[in-house]
Amino acid sequence: MSYIIAIESDPKTIKDINEAWGDLSKSISHKLLIFNDLKSFKTEWDKPDKLNQVVALLIIQAEAISTNPVDTINALKEKYSCDVLVTLFDDPRYTKIADTWPVQNLLFKPFDNTILKEHTRFAILKNQKVQTEYVHTTAAKAEIESLKKLKSLQLTEFGLKIDKTLPLTLGEVYKFYHPLFSNNKQQHIWGRVVSENESSYELLFAQLNPVTLGSIRKKIVAAQTKIRNAVWTGRSTSPLMKLVICINLTDEGQNAIVTDLLQRNFEDISFVEKKDLKGRAKVDLLITDVPMDKRQLDNQFESGMTIIHFITNKPIKRSELEERFAFDTVRLEKPLDKAILVKFVKELFPLMKEKDPAPMITIAFEEPLLLSTLIEIDEYSEAAIGFKLMSQIPLDTMMDIALTQEDEGLLKEMKAKVHFVDEKPRGDKTFYHQLILFGMKDEFLKSIRLWTLQRHIINSQNS
Repeated sequence: MSYIIAIESDPKTIKDINEAWGDLSKSISHKLLIFNDLKSFKTEWDKPDKLNQVVALLIIQAEAISTNPVDTINALKEKYSCDVLVTLFDDPRYTKIADTWPVQNLLFKPFDNTILKEHTRFAILKNQKVQTEYVHTTAAKAEIESLKKLKSLQLTEFGLKIDKTLPLTLGEVYKFYHPLFSNNKQQHIWGRVVSENESSYELLFAQLNPVTLGSIRKKIVAAQTKIRNAVWTGRSTSPLMKLVICINLTDEGQNAIVTDLLQRNFEDISFVEKKDLKGRAKVDLLITDVPMDKRQLDNQFESGMTIIHFITNKPIKRSELEERFAFDTVRLEKPLDKAILVKFVKELFPLMKEKDPAPMITIAFEEPLLLSTLIEIDEYSEAAIGFKLMSQIPLDTMMDIALTQEDEGLLKEMKAKVHFVDEKPRGDKTFYHQLILFGMKDEFLKSIRLWTLQRHIINSQNS
């Protein structure tokens, strides 16, 4: 027989653990023993008759390991060859550091009894695919966000420099959260990696609206010091020193304004009119406000063309937007801002000669950013989330995730841990992953329940 050991001194918590075990013991053949402190447990387990007794799981209150938590937990895991769950109140003394403890999970008190039972099951059934028994699992497609922290370094009107904490791909577009980029319910910016060096990436904003541009400009003006002789490399993959440009704006007056603007700022440029194009035209830069899909573009233009697309303030799904970024190099929300357009053209074609180069005013912007990656999930509950990926995430990897929100100001970072991963790929060459939600406080559980209700309503409407 294996034992579940609980170290707990609070009578209410002891009562909750006993009641939970009354249900769990029906399907798990372990015996529960509760000790009031760690010393009494160690004394009992050092007795000769306990030498061969197996401890499957140790549930211990944070107060019992408060002096040196990490070393104490590791020592207990090594001595008793068991996994550890820690119970704790929402106390800043512990919550600020507990995420880093080497435990299976953190259980916040007072307990939500269904969560207590589920996460005890997950801890006992370590690295096994677990079907929840005490909370409902919804089998339906949805999306969550994987969040990773990195640091920005410099800021200018058209882009950012960020550190190389994470590997990013040259030419790809990424979504970053920061309050500076707030606009109505949004708090993000899209950035395309245009160049890199040993320590940093240079990002060109891939989509920009007037409100966010205004906030960036105010931030730059308010900065007491500017970076002298800041170097912005621009798109390192562009070798062009001459440009053939097609301007296709629905307002003829705007066509003339943009043509004049570019002629006054750049040498070695020529223009072709859309109506004069025949067959698949060779154009280096298309400036347009006319939506075109990939098929239309492929029919009218040769590949390799850069597109600056002027757009209206119209919501678009993230998945659709990411598809657009495959051919829309930059998306600028109307109205036309002449100064920023010139700077974007210069960044996209850094070898082009400017007639009167404008200064690239730059400030230090050493602040944390959140990189957001979308994950399509297949099932979710208040305890766990299941999804498939083309590659494996290692077991026990800690992840920061967020439930997608229309109002990004309501986005809550949550911890999750990789509990199970397929050893071999499935027929569709994917690997199933099961995440357990880690350290679920009451506020997170309320968010999950509301989000689940919202997904149910959306799915019902779609069906």
